[in-house]
Amino acid sequence: MSLAEMIKPPDGVECQRWRPKKEGSKRCYYYIDGGACSLDTYFMCVEFTQKNYGFRSLLAYREEREALARLEALAARATAKTGPKLSSALAALQALKTEGQ
Repeated sequence: MSLAEMIKPPDGVECQRWRPKKEGSKRCYYYIDGGACSLDTYFMCVEFTQKNYGFRSLLAYREEREALARLEALAARATAKTGPKLSSALAALQALKTEGQ
């Protein structure tokens, strides 16, 4: 198994920083019993909070919102350069933004 395959999260894992505890394991290296995460930037395990409480950690949510804001800024710049060609793409991004709130 290559290193890239070993680090790739299993299906259903959404945490961007997930690493296997050991080869072939679904358990994350940073997971602490009870749902905590040993990474400095996370308090609780993203997967644990999502599966047990039905929501993602605040940091994961913030990262998603920042990525969406970057996409919106990129779409706005592209629309300003190309005119109305990308207005439908910008409208789709706005719909995604209102859906997520």
